[in-house]
This record gives sequence, structure tokens and C-alpha cells, in this order.
Amino acid sequence: MLAFRPLGETPWADAALEPQPSEPEPAAAVVGPNDDQLLRVGKVEQQVEALHAELVELRVALREAQVAGAGTAAEEVAAVRDEVAAVRAAAEQALAGQEDATAVRAAGEQALAAQEDARAARAAAEQALALAEETRMDAECWRRELAEHARAKSADGEAKPGSRVQGREERRGFDDVEQPLAVIALDGRFEHLNPAFCDLVGYTESEFRRARWPSPADRDNLVEHRRLQAALAAGEVEHARIDTVYLHGQGLIVPVSGTLDLVREDGRPSYLVLRVEP
Repeated sequence: MLAFRPLGETPWADAALEPQPSEPEPAAAVVGPNDDQLLRVGKVEQQVEALHAELVELRVALREAQVAGAGTAAEEVAAVRDEVAAVRAAAEQALAGQEDATAVRAAGEQALAAQEDARAARAAAEQALALAEETRMDAECWRRELAEHARAKSADGEAKPGSRVQGREERRGFDDVEQPLAVIALDGRFEHLNPAFCDLVGYTESEFRRARWPSPADRDNLVEHRRLQAALAAGEVEHARIDTVYLHGQGLIVPVSGTLDLVREDGRPSYLVLRVEP
């Protein structure tokens, strides 16, 4: 139902007919988290922040570890390269040393060969000198024998067996023994032989005086026996064992083994006695 109010009518005439304004309704309560929820949210946020910080630290540590690992790997690579270079240098030095050793060995072999040649040449020279000395002494023996033969012929006979022989009053015990014996001068000349020695070599005593000790027929021991003769003549050696050969009167090689003893007179070397073993 509509009511019209005339113009100029008092506002309160039909106040009952006008709707009255209603009272404002109380605001509805806002629904939200309580304090416990807020506390839990705060703790979660703190945990998230802690995890985030820890994640950042882990990333930084990982980055540092990667950088450090890269540096260590680079150092190891450099060390390996240095070791390889050192090994290569050592190998090159070893090869150079091997070449030097080969050269030194070749030089040593050449030196040894030259030394052997020099030793052979020296031995040949010593043998040549010994043979030259032998020839000279043979000539001297021939001259001495001819002089003795001339004196003996002029005296109408040879020297008697009982004549003085290098300080001996007689030859008893020299001529009558079965062991071959020979009296040798310090220069190697045969002075006296007993019959057993003459039978051994196939020459008479006067014939064998042309021979000498050491025997030139013993080429292998000639130089060594020359040195032994010098040592005996100087008195450095009193006794020596010898093994040599002589040429028999019939052309055969006769082995002569025995001992050489130095005999002194008035304390000085006088002559040698050769005792041949049977």
C-alpha cells in the first residue's frame, strides 16, 4: 500500500508508516589462526630460513671443494708431468751413459789388445836378447874352450879329474854318484858334469860346456829362467826347482827336472849346483 504525503505535511504525521532504519548488525567475528598456530608458523619459517642458510653454506662449501679439487688435480698433473720429464731425462742419460760405456769398453778392448801386442813384442824382444846373449856366450865358450885345449895340448894332457873344481879339492862324490849333477857358473856356463849327466844329455863334458843354462831349447821358459838365474846370481834366491829341456846329442828332446842350489864362498854367491831327479 502506497501513502502519499501532501506537500507541507509534517514529517512526523505518518512517521509510523515510514520504515524505521534498522540497527547495524554486529560485525561477524573474523576467523584466523590462533597463537599456537602462529607459533608453529614462526617455527616453520625459522626452520626454512635455517635450511636455506645451510643450503647456501653447502653451495659455498661445494664451490670451494670444486675449486680446491681443481687446484689439487692441476698440481697432481704438474707433478706427474715433472716425473715423466725426470724419467725421460734419466732415460736419455742412461742411453748416453750406455753409449759412453760402449765406447769405453771398445777403448778398453783396444787398449787390452795393444797391451797384449806390447807384451808379445816385449817377450819377443826378451827372447831375442836372450838368444843374442846366448850366441855371445857360446862364442866366448868356444874361445875359452879353444884356449884351454891349446893349453892342455901344450901341457901334453888334460886336467886330471882330481883337480880343484870351484873350491872342491876333489871330485869324489861327484863323478861316482848315479844322480846327474852339474856345476854351473853364475853366468850360466856349465863348468863340470858328472858321467851320469853326460849320459843324460848324450855329450861329453868338454862338448857340453858349449851349452848354457837356461836352455835355449826351452823357448817357453827361457825368459823366466833368465830372471831366476839373475836372482840366484844376486843371492836373492838360494834354492829353486826347475823343469826344462835340452837337445840330446842324437837330436832328441831330453826333459831335465831337478833343483838348482846356490853355493856361497866367503858368504858371497860362487856357483850353482844342478841336481837332476831321475
